[in-house]
Amino acid sequence: MLILLMIGSWLRDLMGKPKEKPKEQQPEQRPVVYVYHEELPEEIFAIVRLTWYRDNLAISVDEIALIKEDSLYEEFPGVLRDALNAGADVSIKTSLEAEVLGIEVI
Repeated sequence: MLILLMIGSWLRDLMGKPKEKPKEQQPEQRPVVYVYHEELPEEIFAIVRLTWYRDNLAISVDEIALIKEDSLYEEFPGVLRDALNAGADVSIKTSLEAEVLGIEVI
């Protein structure tokens, strides 16, 4: 549970809202989730990279390695949703299948 609190705090710190343009100037851009399936050390749940944008330009990239903990399996979809709602593109490297992370593959 501690790791989830730390992730939530990390996301809140990173989610400062960028300046918004008037509606008519904003092209519709949806955040993207990339999942890379790769073998990782046994103790690693996933490596998550968030790419943040302002004015349709990438302005920063943050990366964190998540250590396996039972509560991550339940809480990860909500944390992922929060990052996407904040406008970040999310790249996830994991040895787990996307469906285990709560991500529907299309």
